[in-house]
Amino acid sequence: MGDDLTRFLKLTILASVIAALPFSTPVYANDAATIAKFDAAWTKWADKVGVRNGAFVVTKNGKIVHRAGRNANTTQPFEMHSLSKAVTGVCVAGLVGAGQVKYSDTVGQILGESVTFKDKRVSQVTVAQLLTHTSGLKPDSTQRDMGKWLGSTKPRHDAVIATVARRKKQQGVPGRFFYSNENYAVLGKIIEVASGRSYLQTCGKYVPGGKASSLTGGFAPWGGWKMSVESYAAFHSKNFGATSKIGRAPSRHANAGLGGGAHYGLGTFWRPSGGRFNFWHFGKHCFRGRLMAGSYAVSWMGKWGVVAAYDVCTSDRQNGALDEAMVAVVYK
Repeated sequence: MGDDLTRFLKLTILASVIAALPFSTPVYANDAATIAKFDAAWTKWADKVGVRNGAFVVTKNGKIVHRAGRNANTTQPFEMHSLSKAVTGVCVAGLVGAGQVKYSDTVGQILGESVTFKDKRVSQVTVAQLLTHTSGLKPDSTQRDMGKWLGSTKPRHDAVIATVARRKKQQGVPGRFFYSNENYAVLGKIIEVASGRSYLQTCGKYVPGGKASSLTGGFAPWGGWKMSVESYAAFHSKNFGATSKIGRAPSRHANAGLGGGAHYGLGTFWRPSGGRFNFWHFGKHCFRGRLMAGSYAVSWMGKWGVVAAYDVCTSDRQNGALDEAMVAVVYK
């Protein structure tokens, strides 16, 4: 298995919905006590799932206030897996802001005659639908193909698009959420066409300290960035923090409602809470004997945040347990 699958997403959506019910109260009174609770929750979870090498940071108001490592430190690079999608999302938002592309632009308008899709509906898929996994592209061919690309930094989004183009009929329903790496692979190509530069050249400016992984870099637009948890925390705070354009009003950007107040857009989940917004996402790669690891990033109301990376391909239930443990520190 390559990356996150839809059934696991239900757990994280549910946990975050429960955390933001009206009777919940955010805990901010004692910073030292709150940080200690975050560290204890991380340590307990890491012990339980068997993390041997990992790193964990806590942020407050965009600044790192706690660092913890297991046979690692918070400045060394880790695979970011599907947290890479937020880099692609922010990059597209930057192109939109610069007038180089619109959320309403279609695949056909951008790619033109360079690709012929057997299912003609693909040409009508919009940038917004790709960003929100509501394009109807299905199944996710990357789950089958990523294993053979592991270890190569050659960009593979063109190969994914070729697979999509050969598919006689997409199995998904346009407008209905289906989490698929194919969406972000297509966005990788759209970024290149709209910017006139490579995906890495265009999007690299958003992640100082980040680079394409030597293992997973071929699928960078959807899961191939590598950086330290400190670098990712800086990226996350800058682009999804309370004072950022996206953080202040995520609904102004492409997003899809998932029920219970949760949304997906620009490579991350989000929902209103406490007059602001929570943003969160998991990532993982599960290639037995080659790469078994995961990652997690979350921020609550632009106040507290957490980024973690670890050497375990965690189950859906284990991911949900980590999310719930962190949420329990922020809300009571």
